[in-house]
Amino acid sequence: MYDNLSCWKRARHSGVNQTSHVTVVDIGGTSIKIGGIREGATVDFKTKVYIDEIRADGLVEGLAKLISAYCREHLGTLDGVVITIPGLIDRDHDRILKCKNISELEGRKFASELHAILNVPVVLERDVILLLKGEYYHGAAKDQNDVAGLFIGTGIGASYLISGQPFRGGGWALELGHIPLFPSSKDKKLNQAETLEDLCSGSQLVKIANKYDVEIGKLFAQINCSNDLTNDLDYLIDFHAFAVSVIISTFSPNLLVIGGGVTEMEGYPFDRLRDLATSLSISIHEKPITTIMPATLRWESVLYGTLSFLHDLDYASI
Repeated sequence: MYDNLSCWKRARHSGVNQTSHVTVVDIGGTSIKIGGIREGATVDFKTKVYIDEIRADGLVEGLAKLISAYCREHLGTLDGVVITIPGLIDRDHDRILKCKNISELEGRKFASELHAILNVPVVLERDVILLLKGEYYHGAAKDQNDVAGLFIGTGIGASYLISGQPFRGGGWALELGHIPLFPSSKDKKLNQAETLEDLCSGSQLVKIANKYDVEIGKLFAQINCSNDLTNDLDYLIDFHAFAVSVIISTFSPNLLVIGGGVTEMEGYPFDRLRDLATSLSISIHEKPITTIMPATLRWESVLYGTLSFLHDLDYASI
């Protein structure tokens, strides 16, 4: 039987606990954000670098240098490292199977390579699980025992917590962005279909921004300035609502938290998304079965997600 918390249990057996000094690394599609945990609290200083800035040294080696430098300046000692990856992680929480935006990581035993350099436990975790775990610990989903999350950024992913612990299925549950959508043209076969991620993630927003020569961060603020732009953005929001309705229909969570860089953009029509998703989803006696709320912690949620797992380690719930 697949042990869905094996990476955290290995860290516990290596001595990592709630009082440990831990560097937390959030690897996105284009940038890396770094923060820290020290003796049960987040460290105020956080930093961000672009992936291209460290590629010259080799991504693993460059990342190890960043972690060591952060530790020297802000933690003093390093007891462990937690890393999120925007891609598919193997069941061993070591090998990266697929990472569309950082393809050089595919097939590598990323956690083992970093451990060999840093000589501390390395936990490799799905970004969407840590993001939702953080909201559960300190944000919009605080103390909610039945909560799902949808996070829309460079890619699209989802997660689900039952009594605070992640549901992983056989290892890759809720990789929502990989859902193939039936092709709109009869000339195309199903195996040529685009995925949900292709049609409504941050990468699609880049295409829309280029099409209308609008700065990507201002796209939603311009939503009523052009009928064509409005139609393209409405089409994208329709797919966001579809993703929400899939999660609700599959898991019927009491609460669904929506976050990620796309939903944090200026002018993002969250109320429209919520109303449309509610209309597409199951209702009982004309009342929605799921409350839909925006995430509140932004990327720092991965820090609080790490704190939540460390708290679990001390209380042996995992």
